[in-house]
Amino acid sequence: MNDKVRKSNQLNFRLPREDILLLEKQRATLKMTQVKFISHIINNGINEIIEVSSPKLREDIVTIEKVFSQIGNNVNQIAAALNSGKQPSQDVLDVLSKLDKNMGVLMNRLENLKKEKITTKGDI
Repeated sequence: MNDKVRKSNQLNFRLPREDILLLEKQRATLKMTQVKFISHIINNGINEIIEVSSPKLREDIVTIEKVFSQIGNNVNQIAAALNSGKQPSQDVLDVLSKLDKNMGVLMNRLENLKKEKITTKGDI
């Protein structure tokens, strides 16, 4: 007897034609393989799938991620210095003022992004 554990197993089941067509439409819209699509549904649920199709929206998301990363780094450096009893290398009020300004810019960009078209379950 083979004691080897399989990494994947085959699953066979029957669905009504209408369900198969809907499944295929959803999968094709999201440009996922059938295996990845079904696995994602099992692990995350269908409501967790969001497709970002707008190039501008994708660029804005990358920009926002970079700004949040910079904000996080600044806050971590200040916290590390204060926790170790040292004087932060940056002016805390200046950094916090810049963070506040960046948060305002980010909030405006996020408000604009809400107007972009994203595909969710209800649209598929």
